[in-house]
Amino acid sequence: MSITRSAREPSTRYNARVMPSRLLLLLVLAACSSSSSTPADAGTHDTGAPEDSGPDATAMGCPVAAPQQGGACGPQGIACEYGTATTQQCDTVATCNGGRWEVVAADMTKSACQTGPASECPATFMAVPVGQHCDFYPVSCDYPQGRCACAVRQSPTVTDASAQATWICPSPDSGCPLPRPDLGTPCTGMHECDYGTCAIPGATAQTCTSGLWTLESTACP
Repeated sequence: MSITRSAREPSTRYNARVMPSRLLLLLVLAACSSSSSTPADAGTHDTGAPEDSGPDATAMGCPVAAPQQGGACGPQGIACEYGTATTQQCDTVATCNGGRWEVVAADMTKSACQTGPASECPATFMAVPVGQHCDFYPVSCDYPQGRCACAVRQSPTVTDASAQATWICPSPDSGCPLPRPDLGTPCTGMHECDYGTCAIPGATAQTCTSGLWTLESTACP
């Protein structure tokens, strides 16, 4: 009996030493498993899709057709014109502001969009007697090349408009296209083109800036 006890005693002492070490190892493995299954940022739900940071106001340019109000756009400040009117005021214009389109639809009821009857307008653009007195003041006549008018150039010296009215047609500087290009369309060079501001109703001045036609502010006397 004493031999049996002496043979078992080492085994008992060995198990007593090993059991705490095994228990400690199991606890460490459990802690590591729990840590690896927890996201680094428990407050972020990652779906794998990029976050929506709003409109990408990059160089999108002018769409082929007039955009929807509030749609994403770029770059900031670009103005795009849509329509076939001889004057910009009578076309739809979309302007990019803060990464969103602001669209102003054409309003043909404006006085600047009214044209005279055929009986008061010369038959063609080339037939307009530019510089000669006209009897149908005020009247605007639209042609494929642009708008002409029986008008007077705004000036402090105008005392009797009807008596001083003459036929005026757009005559921009050399290198300027005729008819007037739509805002936002491509261009080359550095051109400043006046299409009859301060004289022809609805007329504007435009510049070729950064490869696009833009509206130029003009102060009339």
